[in-house]
Amino acid sequence: APADGRRSSKPGDSPPATLAPACRLTPPGPMIYQCAVTPILEDIVAEGERLLALAAGDGVAVRLLGGVAVRLQAPALPPAFDRSYKDLDLAAPKGGASAADKLLRAAGYEPHTAFNALNQKERMLFFDTAHDRQVDVFVGAFRMCHEIPLNERLQTQDRTVPLAELLLTKLQII
Repeated sequence: APADGRRSSKPGDSPPATLAPACRLTPPGPMIYQCAVTPILEDIVAEGERLLALAAGDGVAVRLLGGVAVRLQAPALPPAFDRSYKDLDLAAPKGGASAADKLLRAAGYEPHTAFNALNQKERMLFFDTAHDRQVDVFVGAFRMCHEIPLNERLQTQDRTVPLAELLLTKLQII
């Protein structure tokens, strides 16, 4: 035998009587397979439309803003302006945070519990973990570099905030 204690293998040698496996590929017992099933659509524009339909059916006054809202307002964009969207942005009226929260939870989104508890009167966050996306909900106004009041204007259009406010929200992001 070699000095390191290993057996040399020669033609005709039989393997050791017992071999202890170095690792186990599967745990003992039956295998359990789990997969995440989500009603949230992969296409973010279609998902925005799904949320608007759910909101209309439940009487929840939310409107899209942000890139997906621009896309809904201009569905035939030239290819040079086409881009992928990373999140959904919704506007809810003042006092509508609870209804928006229920809508998004029922639609399959996970709330950012701590953030929403602290900021629910102005803004809420929800997550779509299956598609690695976020939904921002602005309550009553859009606040970034400047405050754009939305409360009185949400009923002006069906699916998105009015074009003037949509443009203002896009122009102030630096």
